[in-house]
Amino acid sequence: MSRRSSRWLVAGNGSHDNRTLRHAPSFSSDLLYLLLERWCLMTRTCCLMAVVLGALLFAPGADAQTKRLSYAIAELSPESTYGSTVTSGGSVNNWGQVAGHSSGGTEIRACIWEPDGRGNWLVRDFGASDFLSDARAIGINDWGDVVGSRAFRPMEGYFYDGLTGEFHTLPTPGEEFDPGVGEINNLGIVSGVLERQDYTICAAIYERTDGTWTVTNLADMFDTVQAYSGTSGINDNVQIVGYSSAQRNDATTYMAHLWERDADGTWTLTNLPGDRSFASAINNRGQIVGTHSVNGSRHACIWQRVDGEWDLTDLSPFATGYPGSWGSGINESGQVLVTMINSSGSVEVACLYENGVMRNLNNFLPAAAAGIVLKRGKDINDYGQVVFFGYNPAGTMRAFLMDTRAVTYSYSSTGSAVSIRDKSTASKSMTLTDNETITDLNVAVTLYHTRYADLKFELIGPNNVTRLLCNAGAITGSGTKTLAFDDDGAVGRIVPAQPLSYYDGTSTKGKWTLKISDTVRNFKTGSFTSFALDVAPSL
Repeated sequence: MSRRSSRWLVAGNGSHDNRTLRHAPSFSSDLLYLLLERWCLMTRTCCLMAVVLGALLFAPGADAQTKRLSYAIAELSPESTYGSTVTSGGSVNNWGQVAGHSSGGTEIRACIWEPDGRGNWLVRDFGASDFLSDARAIGINDWGDVVGSRAFRPMEGYFYDGLTGEFHTLPTPGEEFDPGVGEINNLGIVSGVLERQDYTICAAIYERTDGTWTVTNLADMFDTVQAYSGTSGINDNVQIVGYSSAQRNDATTYMAHLWERDADGTWTLTNLPGDRSFASAINNRGQIVGTHSVNGSRHACIWQRVDGEWDLTDLSPFATGYPGSWGSGINESGQVLVTMINSSGSVEVACLYENGVMRNLNNFLPAAAAGIVLKRGKDINDYGQVVFFGYNPAGTMRAFLMDTRAVTYSYSSTGSAVSIRDKSTASKSMTLTDNETITDLNVAVTLYHTRYADLKFELIGPNNVTRLLCNAGAITGSGTKTLAFDDDGAVGRIVPAQPLSYYDGTSTKGKWTLKISDTVRNFKTGSFTSFALDVAPSL
């Protein structure tokens, strides 16, 4: 309304009103117009603010999303009948079988985790046998042969035959020694140690010929090997890497070694370059990974022969923001498993180095794996499956297996949180333009509520294909949570009421909506922050 028309409406109200306005001693028509105009503007502004505020609080979330690459991950839980709280994986073979142990109280149980081909993990608890009442599993080869130690001290190394299921105690060259193990190659040859009664340890190798085990003391062959020595890796060419030191666990005197045996059975020793060095693993190409010291700080490194000479590549320049690092595994493709360490040594971060790029693998966790922290890399196989030690969302120490071949796309909704009002529905949507064929779908939802038992969750896919994630009463508690829905029922995740596999074989393209319904009027409310889709595409 213009100023002119406003004045006309006031003046046209009848003779009595006109006279009153015309003769009022304290008001002019212009002043009255200004008051009315201000009132209209204020009313219109307040109405507009109310509309905007209502849209922000009660309308569905903005239709936008982010996309990132992630990798499939599995938590390796202990044997259910044992009830332990800690697991640790030591080695992974090319079939994805993991050797490690779980512990609870004062007992340690050797375990093998293996996939069943249907998305589940089976656990074999070696500690349930009379032979292995208190043991660790340390190494596993592609035949399923396992090596480990039955106790910490005195050590008692064992070999498990993956073909026959038989256990063997590894031999010693005399009563003054106890056997310990490191790794096993695909020929069934075991690298390990011998421990004397004074706790001095010596690098050693165990071999079986026609059913008979023999042991060779590698340390006593060479004068340059220091008082304490051990092995940490072996390849199929019977190249063995390890270390020696002047005193047990004295990092200031570590020296990395490579033992090699030629066709005539003659052993040679190479002292690898680098100060205060330690060799951890070797692949069949002869590339070695480990650590060396620079100005008192540990740096992950790779050793390899170049024109017949040993070359050291320092990986520290690629570990941005972390002064320390440690190389623990290397596969045939040259992918290196690295643990980055802060200056105080209190923070460890699991990483993968490849072709000049260092990736913090915590940044590649799927949305449904929120809360997992990968700390220390243990081993990597030739297919990029990696074993870690870290924490699950409950803060319990666990072993994890990440499969860098199993690419997952994580799509996450963006925008402001949406209020979950009492006895009402809140939703957020995102429209995906990617046309990927779904082979597996998981859902993660982040929200806050004062009574989760009131809430019902639904996922609505393209063409209004709806899956019930859970009914009211399925989830309890209050506060802020990230709920992960997964058909496989992985540890820490919820099996949906209606399987998400219904979307398998369909396209990601289209609108996806996550709807949360508060089913009870009891003044319990909350807010819906975001939701994410973890999509395993058909590659």
